[in-house]
Amino acid sequence: MAKPFTDTPILKGKDAESFLANLAETLQDFSSEQKIKEKDAKLKKMKESFDFLSTISNDVF
Repeated sequence: MAKPFTDTPILKGKDAESFLANLAETLQDFSSEQKIKEKDAKLKKMKESFDFLSTISNDVF
């Protein structure tokens, strides 16, 4: 039998401050065009590495 839904907890004190600081940092990271380019370059390098490993292993993994 399913359990009833519970209300979303309300953050207070240090938890609320920590959440807001983390949220602000995350939003700031997304707004930085340089950070976006760095992440894209990192993802591209990871894909190239994966493709290389797939090629030399004949797609075993």
